[in-house]
Amino acid sequence: MEKKTFVIPVGLVGLYAVLLVISGRIVQLLSLNSSNSKTFASVIINFVICALFLWLNKKYIGIKIDFKFTFSFFKRHIILATVLAIITILIVIGNVKNLPLALMVSLQAGIVEEVIC
Repeated sequence: MEKKTFVIPVGLVGLYAVLLVISGRIVQLLSLNSSNSKTFASVIINFVICALFLWLNKKYIGIKIDFKFTFSFFKRHIILATVLAIITILIVIGNVKNLPLALMVSLQAGIVEEVIC
């Protein structure tokens, strides 16, 4: 195995972990009152970290990051996809008040996964 194929991903995950700890400290220092405000601040900071990783990748690493979404998984697993869709709809109906925040957290999870992994 090439050293580059091991060191770069492990280094990026380590850097991401360190940046997450730092972002948690930043959110604590902001003295936000509600948990929604803290979550919103964390999500925004995570988007900034992802932008930093995208820039580092473009400038120094050059790994192709593909944000293409395909429905092939859902075609193969129609029952699981239906159950997931129903659960998602029920969660959205139950949390309409926090819908923008829930959407941001969901987007952040997908983007972080694509950028880091």
